[in-house]
Amino acid sequence: MAGVERVFIDGSNLLYALARGGRGSASEPAPAGAIIGRLRAAFPPSVTDELVFDGRPTGGVSGRLATGLRVSFSGRETADRLIDEGVAAQLAADGPAGTWGILVVTDDRGL
Repeated sequence: MAGVERVFIDGSNLLYALARGGRGSASEPAPAGAIIGRLRAAFPPSVTDELVFDGRPTGGVSGRLATGLRVSFSGRETADRLIDEGVAAQLAADGPAGTWGILVVTDDRGL
């Protein structure tokens, strides 16, 4: 994790991966609350976690949940698009060197 300052996580991918426990496919995702503690434990407090879900909020959880943890929903867009826009915004603001500290966690090939 050396050098990582910001992590964009496709929350929908993560919930389905947890539900299937790494085996096969799952028809229903794990509950969103199942990953919050795991994420905070997985990354040092200095790393900002951006957890992005597809669609609209269903449980009323969004915004800043804890220090360094932000949850957002893509609405009519895809989570992939929001993640891509977040990385592009950092690139536009700071140039290529500004993106060196970004880690993207997804299982979508497009990203």
